[in-house]
Amino acid sequence: LKSPVAQRNNLWTQQNLEATGLLEPGGLCRADFRGRRNWCVAEEVELEDASYHDITGWSWDVGDGQVLTGAAPSFSYTTPGVYDVSLTVSNASGFVNVTKARYLRVLEATGQPGPYVEGFEGLGSMVESSVFPECDGEPCATIATGIAAGGDRSVRIPNSEGGPGLTYALTSPRLDISAISNPVLRFKYAFAKRDSTNNDRIIVKLSRDCGKTWLVRRTIMPDEIATVADPVSGTFVPGPG
Repeated sequence: LKSPVAQRNNLWTQQNLEATGLLEPGGLCRADFRGRRNWCVAEEVELEDASYHDITGWSWDVGDGQVLTGAAPSFSYTTPGVYDVSLTVSNASGFVNVTKARYLRVLEATGQPGPYVEGFEGLGSMVESSVFPECDGEPCATIATGIAAGGDRSVRIPNSEGGPGLTYALTSPRLDISAISNPVLRFKYAFAKRDSTNNDRIIVKLSRDCGKTWLVRRTIMPDEIATVADPVSGTFVPGPG
């Protein structure tokens, strides 16, 4: 930084820092938050502010009439359902806000008795499904018409359109399988690699506490995940079967 090349030695001078505003208090850039997505009725829900910069005020609308304050509020729901969450953050310079639609799913105190089947038939969107999609990025899971192992519907996860390292999840309702002596989970999927470097995998998990902790039951590794032999550079459309 002391080199005169390209005037790098001027970057850190007091005059330049003042001129570029780097010595001024940080302004509001973005409102954001994070937290677990699945909870049980009456369980203490926790969310965490991820906004920046220099936040001094927080106002949360968690979709059921509750309005909360603080950077990391704790609260609970009394009714099962899927809820939007909005956060408004502020400081002396103003405020910014963000709303995440269908961000939290609150599950019943007791699970619905098995067996459970979801074939997505007759559905126009994932909002109508009992399966809850969770996506690190956009776009998320959508209903595909005319593409299915049987029937006319399936779920499409356009993972190749997102960046590397993203996680896409599909979570069932809470189930009570205590009356089933040897429960079995079956599902069909189709997957094509974009190229030989693909590191995608499918992980099947089970939770006994509404998503607080998960047990891995099966992992379909990158070397076995593909259902077609050759990579597909464009949009993958699986055939019937």
